[in-house]
This record gives sequence, structure tokens and C-alpha cells, in this order.
Amino acid sequence: MVSAQKHDHRKRPTKPTRKKRKKKRGRPPFRFDLAKVEELAAAGLSSEQIAHLSGCTRATVWRHLANEPKFRDAYKKGQARRDQTLLSNLFSLSRESAAAGIFLAKQWLGFRTNPIPEINTEDKVELELPISDGRILVVRAGSTVPPGDNGKSKNSEPV
Repeated sequence: MVSAQKHDHRKRPTKPTRKKRKKKRGRPPFRFDLAKVEELAAAGLSSEQIAHLSGCTRATVWRHLANEPKFRDAYKKGQARRDQTLLSNLFSLSRESAAAGIFLAKQWLGFRTNPIPEINTEDKVELELPISDGRILVVRAGSTVPPGDNGKSKNSEPV
């Protein structure tokens, strides 16, 4: 005898539903070894050289510098170590070399070998500049030399 229940073949027992994950497309993101990046930057390598040694393009390095704080920090930490080493070596060298000492004085203390003279615009200033053909060009503060008057106005004798 036929059972009282109707049996519908279209309905199947349901399985627990899972969310479908979207598959990511494209190349996976490049992963840098941050310790290696720091060491390369400390050695004084440029971002292009770091890219070459890491096996990526320079655009990848620049993009990571712009968008990845951990990468940027490792790179800057390496550069700071490089600068500290360079300055330490230069300071040691300045004890033996006058040229290194002068360079440090210019860079750190702002020393200049040829101080820039201060010119008061109220004073009458007249500069005499020698020209390659032996004549002297006279320039007065606040005045201009007319075109074609290459030092003929005052002293036209050779220097």
C-alpha cells in the first residue's frame, strides 16, 4: 500500500550552507624581509638597488615606502644607521685631516670660507669687475649698465 505522505523528489536534504569566498585574482602582494631592507639601507643602497637585490621593481619599493608604515620605518631606520656611521667615521677622520674638520664645520656649524658681505642699499656701492678682454665693468648699486656699455664708461684700461 502507498503511504499517506507524498514524496517530492525535487526537494533534497540541505547541507549546512557555507559562505562562498571570493577568489582573489592577480599576483599576490610582494613581501619584503624588513630586516634585510634595514640592512641594505644601512649599507647606503638606494631604493633602486634594494629593489634589484630583493627581486622586485623600484615602483614596488616606492609603493611600499608610500603605503606600508613598517616598511617605511625599516628603511628610515637603516638610513639613520647609515648616517650615524658616516658621521662617526667623518668625525674620527677630522682629528687627522684638516679638510674633514673644515667640512664638518661647514655642515654642522654653518661656517663659510667666503663670508657674504652685507650691503646697505642706502650706501653708494660701486663694484669694479674685470672682464676677460682686460677691461673693467663698473656696476653701481641701484643702477643698471646700459646694453653695449661693457665697462667703457669709467676705466677702460687693462687690469
